[in-house]
Amino acid sequence: MKTALPIVLVVALGATAFLYFAKSANGSSGSAAAGLSTPAPEFRLQTHDGKTLELSALRGKSGAVLVFFATWCPGCMEEVPHIKRFADLARERGVLVYGVNLKQTQDVIDAFVREYAVNYRILLDRDATVTRDYAVTGIPLIVGIDAEGLIRYRDHALPADEEALLRSLAPAGTAAAPEKKPGAERIVDARTLRRWQEEGAAGRKVTVIDVLPAESFAQSHLPGAISLPLASLAEKASALPADARLVTYCSGPDCRASARAAEILSAKGFADVWHFPGGLEKWREAGLPIEGAAP
Repeated sequence: MKTALPIVLVVALGATAFLYFAKSANGSSGSAAAGLSTPAPEFRLQTHDGKTLELSALRGKSGAVLVFFATWCPGCMEEVPHIKRFADLARERGVLVYGVNLKQTQDVIDAFVREYAVNYRILLDRDATVTRDYAVTGIPLIVGIDAEGLIRYRDHALPADEEALLRSLAPAGTAAAPEKKPGAERIVDARTLRRWQEEGAAGRKVTVIDVLPAESFAQSHLPGAISLPLASLAEKASALPADARLVTYCSGPDCRASARAAEILSAKGFADVWHFPGGLEKWREAGLPIEGAAP
């Protein structure tokens, strides 16, 4: 995963200033009051869907991951697909993920939730009190709190070993979730996929696979994509590069062929398989270029 570049926040009583800064070597920003192995500051915040959350209500029941963010922060938005995937994984392990939004309006948050299809609750830190209590100096900031209310993780991105983090946060006695096929777990959005195409992904070449019928591919397809229809995917999968990041897509969010194709490739032994559920429809909505005979 590409580490998001955090943004410095200087939160005063009446003003907020923003500057870019480089991530520290150990990722441990903030004061000892909100440092590792210390009690997480208590809070009561309204959620974006009109409910209220008190941190103490989770004590003994579940761990929590707080993601401090704002929609004007580019690094925060880059992290959203990773946080969404992680939120599903965490929920199965007895850990809940919450986005803590810094001083933005309900309308902005509602639009964000719709656009990114957010699958975790957003907490509204309207006056930045919680942001100050957690000594947040740069966003995105991810804080992991165990079921006993102690801070166990603090950094600007998710760790490489997500399972280890979840084990440290989950309530005692929580069983590990059954193993799932990687292809069904890994979802990418349009702009992240475009960035992967332009910059590479985790040092790997990215191979984008259109699983629609060949005639559909001829009409329109994502730039640089190859045509490998779902009907012949299992038979021809051996021709795909074993060391590449494979991304499948079809026509739009309601098309199930992309997820099925990812499952087939995972079952064939490919280790780095993702699918883009938005397909051509979401690619166009994002204003990204389309190749082929039809615009």
